[in-house]
Amino acid sequence: MSANYISAEDSKALKAICEEILGIEDLILLENEKLGWESKLSQQQLNEYIPMLSKFIQLKDIMILSISEIGERYKLGFFNCFENIEDLVKLVQMLFEDSDRRDTLVDILQQRV
Repeated sequence: MSANYISAEDSKALKAICEEILGIEDLILLENEKLGWESKLSQQQLNEYIPMLSKFIQLKDIMILSISEIGERYKLGFFNCFENIEDLVKLVQMLFEDSDRRDTLVDILQQRV
């Protein structure tokens, strides 16, 4: 197997790991509530101020999305958190076998300037 390919099984495992890591955030919020501390920022504001969190959430989801779902999310601006679109392109190339559909998505992603 090529080191440049992520299998469907590995993709699901990576998503599960990401979910576990994101679960820690929920635990922290729960503990903060018990202590009476609440953030004055909404989840959307937190995502804007912490771009890495948004990117991590999208990365988790990408692991199990289809090519068409990734394309739709891209059109909706979900991947604006990727400052270097080539990172997203490489991930798509590792997740999906070489095909016309993958090439079309890569072309669409690379058109962003």
